[in-house]
Amino acid sequence: MSDGVPITRKSRAQEVTEAAAALESSVLAQATQFPRDPRPWGWLEIITCGRQFQVKGICVTPGSKLSLQSHHHLAEHWIAAEGTVRVTIGETSSIGTEKSLLF
Repeated sequence: MSDGVPITRKSRAQEVTEAAAALESSVLAQATQFPRDPRPWGWLEIITCGRQFQVKGICVTPGSKLSLQSHHHLAEHWIAAEGTVRVTIGETSSIGTEKSLLF
């Protein structure tokens, strides 16, 4: 689970390394992927994913900007869950507020 914390007796602390190694050898994503991925503009986390989709939650630090990118084979849908955002697509800029579909 994304909020899991290993707890053990102090006398068995060295076994945490063994447990981590066992987890890494498994096929569980939690072994190598961490819930929040820090970025210069804030952080992102993968909420869920499937064969042809991925849902990410992102938090942008006030005043920060995401990089401008273009994806030819990717459909993106953005929703402002909290706060106010400015979205710029090409020469057009618009303001989005909580729960408003941005694009």
